[in-house]
Amino acid sequence: MLRRLFADFNSFAHMLTLNNRHHYSLFACTLALGLWFIAPVSYGYTLEGPRYSSAPTPPPKAEQVAKPQQAQAPKKPQKELSAEELAAIKEQNEFMAQIQNSIAPNPALENKEIEQIVAAGDLPLLIYGSTQLDKFLGCLNCNPKYSISVWNAKGPYGSSRGDFSIWNTLFEFGNVKSRVCPWNQFASNPPAVIDPKGTFYGFLTSNSAINSHFTNNFTLTLLLDYQDIALSPQKWFEDTFAQQLANNPNTVALKYLEALPKPLPKDQRLLPTKSAAPQVAPVVERRSFSPFDPPKQEQYHYQLEENNKPFKFP
Repeated sequence: MLRRLFADFNSFAHMLTLNNRHHYSLFACTLALGLWFIAPVSYGYTLEGPRYSSAPTPPPKAEQVAKPQQAQAPKKPQKELSAEELAAIKEQNEFMAQIQNSIAPNPALENKEIEQIVAAGDLPLLIYGSTQLDKFLGCLNCNPKYSISVWNAKGPYGSSRGDFSIWNTLFEFGNVKSRVCPWNQFASNPPAVIDPKGTFYGFLTSNSAINSHFTNNFTLTLLLDYQDIALSPQKWFEDTFAQQLANNPNTVALKYLEALPKPLPKDQRLLPTKSAAPQVAPVVERRSFSPFDPPKQEQYHYQLEENNKPFKFP
């Protein structure tokens, strides 16, 4: 239809031009007017989307939304501690700090202590463990004042928290299932006792199948009662050798270790005797009559149906 309208328009304009050449300008204006009228009809769709004057505004972004501040719960007032409680807490913190500082071995300090003991003329019995016997496990007869002593509860070898302590059941040298533990009856590589001069005294072990035991009354007691001793090793050692430690020596000499009484096997030990307090006879309560009670009361009367006579319980 548009082509036909455009052709009619051209023929009409051509006729006007032939009749009057001076009207060429009118034809040009009429042609421009026709093109302007037709163009909006041919290109009605645009790339821009529709616009709505009443379109709703987009909601604000999540981070722009101001969250209401939650009211903080009031803090409970802390209970004031007494002077005794503060002193106990301080003492415990100091003790824990000392343990933390003394758990790790200090080779420089240990060598200095061994040199000091040897220079004084005493003989420390040193324990070495592991499969190659290259791990130092402490001194067996040293005074608990030394850090190398296995009887120092705060030292790396006398504490139950030391990695190289024979009293630490969580590590290999104190675990009864370990092959390098002295308490294991089937240990294949038990620790050895050696002095600073290199003299070998024997193995410290409960395994009777191993030769060259370090055997004396002291080690027999230690291996037999290690579970009870492990509860407080330092106290046991100080109580056992209280007379020898009275003068604060560097070590307990080997002769005193051997002079300790020989321990009895546990199955032959007697229970501790009770104090000789006067024994009081137990009081028997007087209960009401019952035919099922044991014959501990004075008399029980049974009514017999045969002769209707009272019967005394024998």
